[in-house]
Amino acid sequence: DTGRDVSLHNIVWRKPSNSSAGSMPIGNGDLAANVWVDGNGDVNCLLAKGDAWSGLGRLLKIGLVTISISPRAPLLVKDLEQILQLTNASIRIHGKEVELEVSIDVSSNTLRATVTASTHPVTVDVSIHIWRNRTRSFLPGESSSAYGSTCYLHQLYPDTLLSAPMNSLIWFHRNNYSVFRPIMQLQHLCGDKQKLCEQDPLLNRTFGASVRGESWDEGGDPASFERRSDTTLRSQYASLQHSISIVAHTAVTRDVSSWLTELKSTENQAHNSQTTAKLQHSSWWAGFWSRSFVDLACKPADYREKTLSDACWIERGWVLERYMQACSGRGEQPIKFNGNLFTVGGDGFDYDFRTWGGMYWWQNTRLLYWGMLSSGDFDLMTPLFSMYASTMPVHKERAARWYGHAGASFPEVMHFWGSMADAGYGCDRRQKPVWRVDNTYGRELRTGNLELLLMGLDYLEFTGDWTFAREILIPMANETITFYVEHYSRDIQGLLEISPAQCLETFHKAINPITEIAGLHQTLSTIIRILGAELSLEHREFYTEALKILPRIPLTAASSDHNLRNQTPASPSPSHSRWSKPEPADTAPSTPLNPHATSTATVLAPAQVWDPHASNIENPELYAIFPFRLFQTGKKPLVDHIPMHVAVDSYLRRRIQYDQGWMQNPIQAASLGLADEALRLVSARFKQPALRFPGFYLRSFDYTPDCDNGAVARAALQHMLIHHDARKIFLFPAWPGNGSASFRLHAPYETTVEATCVDGVVSEIEVQPPERLLDVASRGGVSSQFTTLGPQSNVHSALGHNLKIRAEQRGGWWKRRGGAWSKVTACEE
Repeated sequence: DTGRDVSLHNIVWRKPSNSSAGSMPIGNGDLAANVWVDGNGDVNCLLAKGDAWSGLGRLLKIGLVTISISPRAPLLVKDLEQILQLTNASIRIHGKEVELEVSIDVSSNTLRATVTASTHPVTVDVSIHIWRNRTRSFLPGESSSAYGSTCYLHQLYPDTLLSAPMNSLIWFHRNNYSVFRPIMQLQHLCGDKQKLCEQDPLLNRTFGASVRGESWDEGGDPASFERRSDTTLRSQYASLQHSISIVAHTAVTRDVSSWLTELKSTENQAHNSQTTAKLQHSSWWAGFWSRSFVDLACKPADYREKTLSDACWIERGWVLERYMQACSGRGEQPIKFNGNLFTVGGDGFDYDFRTWGGMYWWQNTRLLYWGMLSSGDFDLMTPLFSMYASTMPVHKERAARWYGHAGASFPEVMHFWGSMADAGYGCDRRQKPVWRVDNTYGRELRTGNLELLLMGLDYLEFTGDWTFAREILIPMANETITFYVEHYSRDIQGLLEISPAQCLETFHKAINPITEIAGLHQTLSTIIRILGAELSLEHREFYTEALKILPRIPLTAASSDHNLRNQTPASPSPSHSRWSKPEPADTAPSTPLNPHATSTATVLAPAQVWDPHASNIENPELYAIFPFRLFQTGKKPLVDHIPMHVAVDSYLRRRIQYDQGWMQNPIQAASLGLADEALRLVSARFKQPALRFPGFYLRSFDYTPDCDNGAVARAALQHMLIHHDARKIFLFPAWPGNGSASFRLHAPYETTVEATCVDGVVSEIEVQPPERLLDVASRGGVSSQFTTLGPQSNVHSALGHNLKIRAEQRGGWWKRRGGAWSKVTACEE
């Protein structure tokens, strides 16, 4: 079962592009390429790999490869049609009398291109373009692409081109220096006897590629391309059929010859497995697209209209977002939020440039991964968990060395080996204690630890992967919660006082920020619920006691101008004298649910006490909605008995209404059941300005392509269609009352749900495994209540009188007419 045919959303261009900004993406999860046809009819492939880290910790490109066909003029540019074929992640290029197809094997880091001429034989040249061709210093402004390593800026060093063998091109970049050890030593993270600095992940890292080509004569015999220069291969004769293979490889090796030996082995494997590789490639992508789908009734005819419908914009946006993540999300490290593997150069610099460098911001990276759960893309989440789990020893060393206690906490901004940005920590450490971080934006920011832990708990509930739980999740939970319990003191009531702290990057001084309180409530209660049987008695008691000492969720009164009241208390304690404290509010207001903010409302506060100076444009109080899900449509208030309307009013009165990039308003609106609002925001996201490829959104805060813009829209759309609370599954929780949609998405306990809603009426539901149907609740519109489903349930009328439910335990499809259930006949089915 392949779900829905995504070929409807294939991208088709009929004119060449001027530069890489007019490129299409392909990839296998580790190796990727931007592909475009230029005005000369040349096909360009800008190669990138997820582990091509320089000695400065910059993620570099592999190189640019150009395929040229002679005679070229009447061929590719004439009658050009360039098609991104989403079904199998390939690009087909048609011209007059010639066709090319380009793809990257899912089973090997090999880009394969075929050239087929229909009538007249053609000659093919393959050239590589090396811009790292000399030792040089950074240009003014260019060092921002080395953020995190600026205390130890080196020069930029060239690639190496090999002059042999004669039937291939080989080039590579090798790191003969590394900032790893200096940065680790600066931050006192090498540990006992320097054990944590023994294995340098940058030094001697070598990455590059080889290019080969073959032509076939009329008898079907192959002949290898020959090298015409260090940078160009050419077919030995004109032919109707040519093939090119580009094999990329990265490894940390003791010398270049070892890397070349590994490259040769990879080449041989790629050459000997061409037939099976093609089958594996098609099979993997078919399986990927069958995992999930979202169908908003977009039709081929819609693409022939002058203006694309909202449904098509959203459906296509969702498909392209999943596609790009699959093209780049199976490498050694997580997806880079600032351009992914598909940066196209710009700002006056070369192809290696991207602002914010090679570091990982949790705030920006996480949003790429939340949507993978309900779309069933669990394999793409592995690099994220692996990076943070593998760096746990560094985070434990930081807690012990800096603070003198147990546990672990990773920084908001982190190199993939676990250290902070060097300049963020502080290049000049004179007269500073080891724990003093210069950059106040991340000095006390730890929220990501709780969010990663919750994401891991969700991953366990969705997949049932108890190996992951035992090897990664439980150790992560133990270290994270231990850090919170040991790092912070208790107030006079014996409750945890989370201070010094901050509310994300926005309020840099806070006591008991809601981000930490909500995160601790959700993670601790979930740990106890799903991990209890796997925990020792000591740990179960530890988590139970930790939950008991959490502070209350901070509330405040909202003013009529849609802003929180940040009033200093009349008699502040000396330590809080310059900070803001929320105005007292009833902790359990009784006002009924109101979709619009009331004139005097109780709302969530960023913290118990906070400095009102805002340094960024986040709404910290809304983290209690997403990602920490204390408030969610269909969910009963469990923490401090705060009713749902408080969260709704908090959202409607949020300080920052702006929505782009990593801002999460669409997901929060969907979580609260604000269907029209969520749809408006999701639609606007998928219509954001982009490069020629509609999934390459222009930068909002980070770099182009902006990865968070589409990732937030994708996750929000899925939240509109399905969300969960423990075992409970809610269908269409934020879908407009007159909207239509079909989907296949995933839920906890290895559950897959397919459902259809037509004009606001749920008409068809299928759940696997079928016993999970008893945990499904649905509603027909934003005003109706959730009703638990099942073949014997009294389904709410909003679900429709002709609802069909797939219930295998009762022998197939069942239908409801009026109020009675009957089995669907074979003819009807």
